[in-house]
Amino acid sequence: MSRSTALIAAALWTACAAAEAGVVYSSGDFDPAQWSSTLVSFSSTTSALPTHVATAPASGGNGGSFWQHDFALERTTTPGEARVRFANIDTGFSYDPAAQGGISGLSLSYDLRGFASSFGDGTTAFMVPALAQGGHIYRAFAAPQADIRVIVGDNWRTLSYSSLLASDWTEQSTNATPDFSAAGGVLQFGYLFSVGALCNGSAGCLATSTRTGLDNFRVGVDSASAVPEPGTWALVLAGLAALLVRRRAPPARPGAAGHQAV
Repeated sequence: MSRSTALIAAALWTACAAAEAGVVYSSGDFDPAQWSSTLVSFSSTTSALPTHVATAPASGGNGGSFWQHDFALERTTTPGEARVRFANIDTGFSYDPAAQGGISGLSLSYDLRGFASSFGDGTTAFMVPALAQGGHIYRAFAAPQADIRVIVGDNWRTLSYSSLLASDWTEQSTNATPDFSAAGGVLQFGYLFSVGALCNGSAGCLATSTRTGLDNFRVGVDSASAVPEPGTWALVLAGLAALLVRRRAPPARPGAAGHQAV
């Protein structure tokens, strides 16, 4: 294959790949007004109630602002368990399967860090991807607990999910799954924060608290029927036209036999 033909073929491949890449969204500078917070579940069988506060400091993240989650439970006088589950959904990005095509797979990632914990094992929270559709909150359950558990550490780490299907998500109360088909409703994406404290002491337990950070939230949506952008179509047509012109060009006349400089 000649160099010019190879370049044209590469351009066509790039255009086709762009047509299939889907939609990519990222958020690293968090505006709390753009996020919707939902209390998914809240329970306590102890003498104290847990508290949870989510804020977005302007600095201290893995590059700029980040989501900071503070959990606290006062000293208890009886044994029992206290737990809170909190969904944080980014309303600044939506995907509509009816207008943009059914979803063949989802990719999500974000950076996590545990800042402080009074638990003996250093756990600060459990964080999993979440999505909202039709007033319901669904959580991804594909990752093992060791991956979604955040512990105190000096560095940020990235948790990534790829090629998630509708069957990889579930609603906590009903075990229902979202609809990724073209008939499905609009989807928005975020994460689920979960932490709890178990007290086995007959006279209660000391107060406990944690602090967890999340940064650089990213979503990739692979459409089952992606529609190329106008620029992509222009690149494809230009490549086809170049191939057609080259094919119609007269063949080069053979030269004299001999050595060729390379």
